[in-house]
Amino acid sequence: MILLVGTFFWACSSESASGGNEPFEGSINGVSQKGPFLEGSSVVMQELEGKTLAQTGKSFRGKVINDRGDFSIENIALDYPYVLLEVNGYYRNEVTGKKSKGSIFMKAIADVSGQSKVNINLLTHLEYERVQTLVEQNNMSIEEAKRQADREIFAAFYADVDYDKVEHLSIFGNGDGDAALLAINVLLLGNESEADFMARFATMGQDFAADGVWNDSLLKIKIADFACEASRSGKLAEIRQNIESWKIADVPPFETYVNRFWVNQYGLGECNTSNLGMRKLFVDGTESSVFRDSAFKCTENGWAPYSNNEVYSKSVEDECTAENEGEVKVVWVGNPKYGYDTYNRCESGLWVRGNISLTCDTTGVQVGDLCRKTGTINIFQAGMNAALPEYVFVYAGNGIWEDFDGLAKMTKQCTAENEDDMEKIVYGRGDNTLTVFYKCTGGAWT
Repeated sequence: MILLVGTFFWACSSESASGGNEPFEGSINGVSQKGPFLEGSSVVMQELEGKTLAQTGKSFRGKVINDRGDFSIENIALDYPYVLLEVNGYYRNEVTGKKSKGSIFMKAIADVSGQSKVNINLLTHLEYERVQTLVEQNNMSIEEAKRQADREIFAAFYADVDYDKVEHLSIFGNGDGDAALLAINVLLLGNESEADFMARFATMGQDFAADGVWNDSLLKIKIADFACEASRSGKLAEIRQNIESWKIADVPPFETYVNRFWVNQYGLGECNTSNLGMRKLFVDGTESSVFRDSAFKCTENGWAPYSNNEVYSKSVEDECTAENEGEVKVVWVGNPKYGYDTYNRCESGLWVRGNISLTCDTTGVQVGDLCRKTGTINIFQAGMNAALPEYVFVYAGNGIWEDFDGLAKMTKQCTAENEDDMEKIVYGRGDNTLTVFYKCTGGAWT
């Protein structure tokens, strides 16, 4: 309710501030950023008619006045307060820290009544393309279209970011939206060349403009993979150092939002004190991620890739939680006639695949005790009316049952001198024992 009321008053005040088609005189300034556009980049402002976004023919020119991306357009006289700004030039690359090898352009649409500062960035460019669609096809006002486009933009990346109007955001700002903007810059650039970035950005803009939804799941996963690897390898720290080396302003905590993006794409959920040490499996529906079917562990530093050569089961429907830790599930794989049982134990959030020894009870057992089981293990023999084989396991301690290896108890070698000698060894204790006879034959106990 508070959110709805706040949105209502924001909407009302925003519409009131727009002032309809009030004329504007003065100057417009702001900051142009991919990374920051370089000094000398051109800035053009077009006046827009207040309902259709049609250009009236009035045009004003300015330029970026320093390598921080600041620009200014002077001596403006508008009949309508709606403008389209476009910057074109070279920029500073956030990922490499270097100046770009090629030029790019970005746009922003704004209502300048009551404000003389308008920033141009990645999100204003996405907003402009979406606003065009909403005004032309949905008959929305510019203000309504901008509000909807802004909500959709942030929902495409982060559903829970507290943001300002996109033309008020800066990669050097101190708000959540500013930090998210810088993260989005880093995410979309990734390891791509600048030409490939522009192609990626143009494709995304067209995708988003159509319905306000980022539909390209393959691109999302590719970007998430870059973000995950950058977090794991220390590249995010390197990117921060590159940006700080420009000595423009403090760099907001963009790393939080880079990590939030890939965690969301992988469907890992929250990582906090309540689930420290728990693990989750990332099952990639696109089958394109380099981390598909990988496990992640909740650590004090957030989710981190985890591996200890375990095999994880995706066939158990029940969730593995702290409440059912250690529970074993037997799942049939195959069809009703032919198949086999799989054995899965809940361990720290994941169902870990094992053999039938997982069903052995560890209560009251001692090291060396035996466990005998009959069943099917990874072989298609159900329905064949064959006798099920027996498997014997030896308790090794710490809840681990090992495959039976009788030869481990042999105390002497089999040599030519003791050829044909025989040994009788009893394994286990009490009523649960296994007696095995061995013979020295050809230099080996059999």
